[in-house]
Amino acid sequence: GLLANYTSILQNTDVVTVLGGTNDYNHGSTTIGAYTDAAGADTLYGAFKAIVNAVYAVDPEIQIVFFSQPERGIYNGNPANTTPPATNQNGLNMHNIAIAMEDFCNRRGLPYGNTHQKLWTMEQLNIYTSDNLHPNILGGDKLGRIMGKVINDL
Repeated sequence: GLLANYTSILQNTDVVTVLGGTNDYNHGSTTIGAYTDAAGADTLYGAFKAIVNAVYAVDPEIQIVFFSQPERGIYNGNPANTTPPATNQNGLNMHNIAIAMEDFCNRRGLPYGNTHQKLWTMEQLNIYTSDNLHPNILGGDKLGRIMGKVINDL
């Protein structure tokens, strides 16, 4: 799988982008945690640290850029116990995931693109997504322009 092969994938890579948070919101037991959490802890901060550590173990010169997950709705019946943008059973919502990601990036000196607040609102999901989660052509173009700007400004 991808995880087993990430070291070979990262060879000769200049930039790694991380667009994340929706799976943590959607299912699982992940909480926000704290910046002091160990890498790999079942928290957002633990996951952020694990990603950075794994990439830098391959090549510490790779530029890592984090992007928060755009607003999302119910997709394929999930999250089962929450209607976005409400907080799930573990205290997560897309907004506080974005805040934690930005905090982590600021503390680590990593570039961060706030795509959560800059792409679309709950009321615009039918315009920019194909299924309340994944960007359609219009949404993908908008997401790509924001990601491109952040990366090109490095």
